[in-house]
Amino acid sequence: MNTGFAGSVKWKAWNRQKHKCACCGAELRTFAGEEQTFFVHPIIPLEEKNDITNENCVILCAISPNNCHLRAGHRGDEKSKPCGISMEELPYFRG
Repeated sequence: MNTGFAGSVKWKAWNRQKHKCACCGAELRTFAGEEQTFFVHPIIPLEEKNDITNENCVILCAISPNNCHLRAGHRGDEKSKPCGISMEELPYFRG
């Protein structure tokens, strides 16, 4: 999925969250060749507000048991467009 966020913005979000899922706090890891364990996601959908800054960029886990990307980012419907996420749903936004 092309999120519209530049690599530098994604990196800033990664560091801001201290490598944790912004929703559940799960430790996020990157391993080459393995299933993607997280997704970069806009807090306010880009269709509503074309905000491609660090403050609208959030990283969510994409694996069980929580799969916050699906649960919070798409309200449980994997075929839906990204939806808005409230800051109350992002207690680990700052790590």
